Amino acid sequence: MPLIYLARHGESEANLGSWISSWTDVSLTLKGQEDAALLAEDLKKNHFEGILSSDLKRAKETAAIIAARLNLEHQTTSGLRERNFGIYTGRTFKQMEQKHSREWRRIFEDKDAAPEGGESLEQLQNRAVEALNSYSRHWKKCYLVISHFCTIGSLLGYLDGKVYNKELVPYKTKDFLTIDWKVRDE
Repeated sequence: MPLIYLARHGESEANLGSWISSWTDVSLTLKGQEDAALLAEDLKKNHFEGILSSDLKRAKETAAIIAARLNLEHQTTSGLRERNFGIYTGRTFKQMEQKHSREWRRIFEDKDAAPEGGESLEQLQNRAVEALNSYSRHWKKCYLVISHFCTIGSLLGYLDGKVYNKELVPYKTKDFLTIDWKVRDE
C-alpha cells in the first residue's frame, strides 16, 4: 500500500479572478509558481518514487516545478482533472452565489446532480478513483499527486465512504496531506 501525498495546484489565473476554471487550461500566477517551489522545498526530505498530476496546465506546471527541484519523473492523467462544471465554467463564484445559489448548492449536496454539460460528484469520484487505482497499482512506497480542490475532495470522500469530503482538502499549495491508498478492485 503506497503512501500518497496529495497537494493542490498552485494559484492559477482563475483562482486570482475567482472564476470557475473547470477543465479550462489556465496557467499558474507568479505566486502559484513560487508556492510550488516552496512545496518542493518542504517535501525534499521525502523519498518519492515520482509525481502524478492532472493533465490540466495549472497542475502540470505545479508538478513540473516540483519534479525539477526534486529530480523526479512526472506523469499526467486526465483522470485527476478538476470536476467538469459544464455551463458554469467561466462564471465567478460570486455570480454563482448570487444568481444560481440553489443549483450551486445542489450540485455539491446531491451526488447525482450535474450541471448541464458537466459531471456529478459521483462521476468525478469514479473517474478520480479509477485513475489513482490504475497508477498506484505499480507504486511501491511514496508518491506525490498534484490535483484540484474538488478532485481531492472526492478522493478523500472515497476513503471515508462518502462521495465528497471538502473538510480536509489542502486549500493552499504549500499545504498537503498524506493518505494510505489501498487499491480496491470493484
